[in-house]
Amino acid sequence: MIQSKDIRQLLIDLYKKMARSYCRQTKRTGYQDKKTKEYVTYETSVEHKSKSVKSIVYLKNEECEAKGRKPASYEEDVIRFEVQVGNNRLYYLEKEKDVPRKLWEYFRHQHYVDQFAKYMFPIYYTETFYKLDEARKIIRKSL
Repeated sequence: MIQSKDIRQLLIDLYKKMARSYCRQTKRTGYQDKKTKEYVTYETSVEHKSKSVKSIVYLKNEECEAKGRKPASYEEDVIRFEVQVGNNRLYYLEKEKDVPRKLWEYFRHQHYVDQFAKYMFPIYYTETFYKLDEARKIIRKSL
């Protein structure tokens, strides 16, 4: 939980600057409006999407408010990270990797950790963010 709304928004803005694509997942920071054909930018989310897997980061508070409901206590001040696995991927895993296409298989903790390690961590880094000048100072000191 991150109490400051400004820090949450800053993190989303940093995540928007992350990898353009990874494992055939391309970054999307908005959508094209069907009526006006204009590109509308997501203010509080960023997603990487392929045909079978979608990795999303968004502010849960703002999502609830956009849907017209009050966020529950566990949804307040939260940046949510999601990996959504589509049917194509489930069929592939069942056929090629012998992973049963049963719900209980996907609720195992180890499967959750593996999916995040594969689809989330390479895109959204967990290390400390540095300003460019600070990073250069650290590099110079290490030489």
